[in-house]
Amino acid sequence: MTNRSLSRALSAVSVAVISASGAHAFSGGAPEGFSGSPASGTLDCTICHAEFGVNTGPGAVAVLGLPPLYVPDQVYTLRVRVEDATKAGAGFELSVEDTAGMRLGQLAVTDALNTRNAGSGPVHFVTQTSAGKQASIADWAAMGGAAEFTVQWTAPSSDEGEIGFYAAGNAINNATASSGDEIYTVAEFRSAAVPGDLNGDGAVDTADLGMLIARYGTPDPVADISNDGVVGTEDLSILLNAFGN
Repeated sequence: MTNRSLSRALSAVSVAVISASGAHAFSGGAPEGFSGSPASGTLDCTICHAEFGVNTGPGAVAVLGLPPLYVPDQVYTLRVRVEDATKAGAGFELSVEDTAGMRLGQLAVTDALNTRNAGSGPVHFVTQTSAGKQASIADWAAMGGAAEFTVQWTAPSSDEGEIGFYAAGNAINNATASSGDEIYTVAEFRSAAVPGDLNGDGAVDTADLGMLIARYGTPDPVADISNDGVVGTEDLSILLNAFGN
């Protein structure tokens, strides 16, 4: 079974479980497969919170901290922000995939109190915990009617083409039922930086050269452009050949 087929099957099972048990049972996070991504079969939280259509409310969900271009092996701290001034708290689900639903790079849970792996295997989907939901409620007003959840993503080791960051946000009214909640989705897409563009800003310049020099002689994968295990003369040559592009 392909990764996409497995994710669709898991989503189907999750739908059945939700229907049988009620939405309030999942205040500690959505089952995997509801970020609105290809691997989700485009399913999102409206499968349960169905009173309103997706993205019809006054709020939004956003994936913050994304670079203009991703650098292979670079580690990024991302924040999923759910906002809706008419609500009282939030939950979310995030996945990073290609258009075929294949997991790309590596998501990691770095705030285990407030976020968790939505599945049981390698992290494909990240969602909130019960504590994360309660924290969102407690901080909602101070955050301007919003909540943010932090996750970490390590870019793949090579150029995988365009990568999609898919997020679904559930702005809740803090009741025990699924009614009255607003669901928001977003998809952001990023391509790989050219070899030598170590900071992913779209240009190979002195900033990148400084990054390489600071890592010279180390195995740092961000500056190891040639992927030979050490930052050295070959990497410097690649960068200098691309300098100014």
